Amino acid sequence: MARPGFEHKATQDDLCRHFSGRADEIARFRSLLNTPAPPVLAFHGVGGIGKTWLLRRLRQIAIEED
Repeated sequence: MARPGFEHKATQDDLCRHFSGRADEIARFRSLLNTPAPPVLAFHGVGGIGKTWLLRRLRQIAIEED
């Protein structure tokens, strides 16, 4: 858990390092963004498996699509 008041700023290198080799998944996500009513996505799982990094990467992709 991060210290209160501490926020790690992800760099482009951080994001790429955690998500290399995910071209099919990223393409599917991009296609979902372009649908008339994009689905709601929910992520759950044990701590420390990369949910926060995944959300950061997906947010970056969504911003790029605008």
